Amino acid sequence: MLTVLFEKLTEGNKRDLSVLIVHNRSLLSAGIESLLMCEANLDVFGVFPNNEASLLRAIGRYQPDVIILDKSSRITNSIRLLTLLEEYPRMRIVEVNPENNLISLYGKYHILITQVADFLTAVNSPQVQLQAFSAGERDSHKVYV
Repeated sequence: MLTVLFEKLTEGNKRDLSVLIVHNRSLLSAGIESLLMCEANLDVFGVFPNNEASLLRAIGRYQPDVIILDKSSRITNSIRLLTLLEEYPRMRIVEVNPENNLISLYGKYHILITQVADFLTAVNSPQVQLQAFSAGERDSHKVYV
């Protein structure tokens, strides 16, 4: 599941993608780190924060492209991390839910609207952002619908 996601995220990128894994003493985070360390185009860093403040310091130090955390993390949650997208607009947050094998991907996307139809397409199609992101629009952060 994560391997496919990172293939999409790194597709067409000329530089390595930095990934910060938030450990919460679970086998899941250790397994994800082990899996991603094998990927040549990923710089993977694992952190064991004691609290949210130490996590924020680690994010500031590493400035990762992607943060991965377990949905059950007691340190913080993806919703609280969304505020970081203003400071780090290229960053993506991946929340892993081991209960149902789903991940939630959060990011900030800009959509250029040149006509009313563009706006309606963006509003009616939540997949537009992810499809464009997966197709290599990562560097521009603009999705033309």
